[in-house]
Amino acid sequence: MNTQAPPPRLSESVRDTPPVGSDDGDIINLFDLLRSIWRRKWIIVGSAIFLGMLVAIVVSFVTPRYSAIARIMLNPRETRVVTSQEVVSDLDLSNPVIESEVALIRSSVLLESTVREIGVENLMEFDPRRMSEQGWTVRLNRAIERVTMLLEGEEGATKVATPLPDDSQVEQADPDVRPVGPTDNLYRRIVGQMRGYLTIEQLGNSYVISISASAEDPQVAALLVNTIAERYIATQLEERIEGTRRATRWLQTRVADLREQVATAEAAIEARRAEKLTADGGGVETASQQLGAMSVQLSAARADYAEAQARYDQIRQLVETEGFTAAADVLSSTLVLNLRENHAALLRHQADLASRYGPEHPDRMRVAAEIARAEEGLAAEIGNLIKGLAREVEVAGIRQRSVAADVLALEERVSSISGTSTDLRDLEREAKALSTVYENMLSRLKETRAHEALAQAEAKVIEYALPPGAPSYPRSKLLISAAVVAGAGLGLGLVLVMELSSNTFHSTPEVLRETRLPVLAALPRSRRRDGPDALRGLIAADDGVYGERIRQLRTALIFGVGEPPRSVNITSSLPGEGKTDTTLALAHMNALMGRRVIVVDCDFRRAALCKAFGWRPAKDFAAVLRDEASLDDAILSEATVGFDVLPVAKPVANVTDMLHPARFRAIVDKLSERYDLVLVDAPSVLHTADALVVARSAETLIYLVKWDSTPKKVVRQGLGALAEFGIAPQGIVLTQVNRRRIGEFHQASDPVAGRSEARA
Repeated sequence: MNTQAPPPRLSESVRDTPPVGSDDGDIINLFDLLRSIWRRKWIIVGSAIFLGMLVAIVVSFVTPRYSAIARIMLNPRETRVVTSQEVVSDLDLSNPVIESEVALIRSSVLLESTVREIGVENLMEFDPRRMSEQGWTVRLNRAIERVTMLLEGEEGATKVATPLPDDSQVEQADPDVRPVGPTDNLYRRIVGQMRGYLTIEQLGNSYVISISASAEDPQVAALLVNTIAERYIATQLEERIEGTRRATRWLQTRVADLREQVATAEAAIEARRAEKLTADGGGVETASQQLGAMSVQLSAARADYAEAQARYDQIRQLVETEGFTAAADVLSSTLVLNLRENHAALLRHQADLASRYGPEHPDRMRVAAEIARAEEGLAAEIGNLIKGLAREVEVAGIRQRSVAADVLALEERVSSISGTSTDLRDLEREAKALSTVYENMLSRLKETRAHEALAQAEAKVIEYALPPGAPSYPRSKLLISAAVVAGAGLGLGLVLVMELSSNTFHSTPEVLRETRLPVLAALPRSRRRDGPDALRGLIAADDGVYGERIRQLRTALIFGVGEPPRSVNITSSLPGEGKTDTTLALAHMNALMGRRVIVVDCDFRRAALCKAFGWRPAKDFAAVLRDEASLDDAILSEATVGFDVLPVAKPVANVTDMLHPARFRAIVDKLSERYDLVLVDAPSVLHTADALVVARSAETLIYLVKWDSTPKKVVRQGLGALAEFGIAPQGIVLTQVNRRRIGEFHQASDPVAGRSEARA
């Protein structure tokens, strides 16, 4: 047997153990985290149920409110009955204009008129004084309302109005202003409070404005939004009509003034004309008319003169060139025509006589004398006609000159009259301008009266509010659902905090990361209260899970690295981690295989085995160490347990003084020669100094860690203390694992592979 140093495999394990504070401990395994959350799911469920029930109770104390919605649409269409421009222009429905209309609906003037129309007695729930008397319920309502707004994503849509000052806070700065009475202050307070329960907004980019309000009475909520919509339309129509009436009154006054001004101007013109007529002997119009007539006469006189002169010149030229006979052809005198016909008849008669008689015939001579007289008469008549034409030319020339002189005189008169009529023309222009303005104003007055008769609002109600059948506030389902979700989130956060801040071991990967040692077995919490009960349960085979896990531990020790150990030290960091229970169970399971097993009780300060089983041995292990008894005398053989025990009868103080390492190792080696397996129930490493002496006595050591109890820091300290003495455990055994979670722990089929994984 090895009586000197621990086996080489222990030294290698020590060298493979990482330093404390390795960064591998900061790695979070997502699947382990999810399993931990599922394991603590009842914390999440309980938190969600608790917060949901709490919010449900709180909501039950809240006064319900009912919301009603009315919608109005600004009309972008224009009705053109009268083609002229209206006195009050139509709205240009752009976004700024629509926002201005929203502000108008929200204004104090319109809301106060709404309150007056509905009646204060119907809106007393909005009186701040009444609401302040309700105390904490109002504050609770406000808090729930804000939470509901946040959940619905409507933050800022409805502002909580600041109540207006009391009567005592209202000051009159201007003595001419009508004093504000208590009733006016009541209206203002109600309006200020009522704004907090109104939502007025444009629906998207449409021309529709939504008006919603909430009240404790559903009838009041519907009445309020409907009245606001109607008051807005009525106010719009009243302003339109009133603007048209103001324009009509102004136009009437202006038309009357212009009528008087036009009459005065026309009278001044008539007076000036009469004055000019008297001074100038006629007006410029008469003179101009006369000048026009004379100009026509002058043109006619000139034409007559030219015609007479041309005819006279033509006759004279014919007479001079061809004689009077040729001139007779162009003259249109009846006498000349008769004379020519008579002369022609005489010539025909002479020709007839010449054919029958000779020149001396008396008839021919008589006809010749008549022809000569006829020619003289014709010449004399043509001469008279030519003289007449000369007189006509002379008369036409005289008439032309006379008319020209008259025209010149009239032109001089018109020029004279025009030069002295500038002031009259100024009066006429002024009168004409006044008349034009008067006619325009009179026409505009008629159109304005027509607009007043046809005036209509530029908005209309497209949806009236109906009294709601169910309260809209508090949103019980929404709030409770949100509370359940928040509670679940709070529970989840608590679970995550518990899991991430946990300083104990919950799973095999955690042990591997923290200690770099394999988990040999995970032992469930025994249904028995102490070691004897647990042992009796194993013997009775009524604890299959616990027994199966002990068998896994037995297998891990037997098929570990190298030969199966003959002595095993079982220790832990702190007391109460199940060392005695594990030692007894492991001894029983090895005894069932037919192996000779002895349990050495090295917990001298507690003497747990004798106390638990009620043994009262005459000699014990302490007596052997004090050389008061032999080893054989101290060994206790109990048929009921199936293995031998080297007990400690009662607690021993200052055991370190008599516990020499070499002697203790010799005792263990001697027992290893007589038994197949020596199980040393060692004290906790961090509580007793003798634990390190006991730990060096066995061939191998298994380190017990209480599941979800022993802090990681304590485990690292215990392993570090062992490492300082060159001792490295073969593996870790998790004890007292929750039975419902025992299925999460699985024993590796190859312990050597497990150790290799731990060293990796």
